[in-house]
Amino acid sequence: MRIAETTDKVANLLFEASARLEPEYGSDASIEARAILAGVLGCGTTDLFLRSREEVGPLFRDRFFELVERRLKREPVAYLLGSMPFFGIEFVATPDVLIPRPETELLVECALEILSRIPVNPKRVLEIGTGSGCIAVALALRSSSASILATDVSSPALNVARENARRVGVADKIQFTQSNLYTEISSGKTGHFDMIVSNPPYVRTREMRGLDPDLGYEPRVALEAGEQGLDVICPLVSGAPRFLKPGGILALEFGIDQSNLISELMVANRFDKLMIHKDFRGLDRVIQGEYRGSI
Repeated sequence: MRIAETTDKVANLLFEASARLEPEYGSDASIEARAILAGVLGCGTTDLFLRSREEVGPLFRDRFFELVERRLKREPVAYLLGSMPFFGIEFVATPDVLIPRPETELLVECALEILSRIPVNPKRVLEIGTGSGCIAVALALRSSSASILATDVSSPALNVARENARRVGVADKIQFTQSNLYTEISSGKTGHFDMIVSNPPYVRTREMRGLDPDLGYEPRVALEAGEQGLDVICPLVSGAPRFLKPGGILALEFGIDQSNLISELMVANRFDKLMIHKDFRGLDRVIQGEYRGSI
């Protein structure tokens, strides 16, 4: 419900929405309001300053306040608007997939650097747990020689990923397959890949209740991973040697305080030359290692 009947100029709508959102979002209320209105109007948030005196039609106005009400219930903006920018690309986002996050852009940057050093073509990449397809699509778009097999346990998530690949124009470079980790990857692909990349679930069960309320709208299966947050990472790492070429690279995103455990796990599975990369907050976030091959 609107707080007051005022003229429907951009500035007035933002004022109303910010006041409505303030009890929930405090000083960030105006940021939330701008993000929603920019999405409704199909412009950038900075464009709203230039359009502050512009009249907004009733359909856009009503849609805006409908989304404001949903945001008050902590529904993520990406789901409200149906899209989310990631690595300079606009991705379809639905409640079937985890919302792409800036931290995961680090994993893409690391993977692209790894691909740039692989001398063979095509460079064969396996992604485990593709979700929205943001990693696979970004790699396919930025690496002309990458050939990618992207898997996910969720059929609805794969539908979103396929749509994102189609929209970005890289559908011919990515094969999507429903699989729980490696279960549905054919034996013919044993020792086939130059790189395995993944942003797996890694949130500890005890941490789930303390997460941002927005995450309650996102698929739990893409977040929660047992008491140590390693229920998916452990079989992912231990299964990787079967599918990597000797010298192939495994690159993973992980959570807070998991770097030592994952490093030990990778060494135990014949990975060396480990490198850990910090995210924009200075936290250990991505690990990569080179598979030495079987004895």
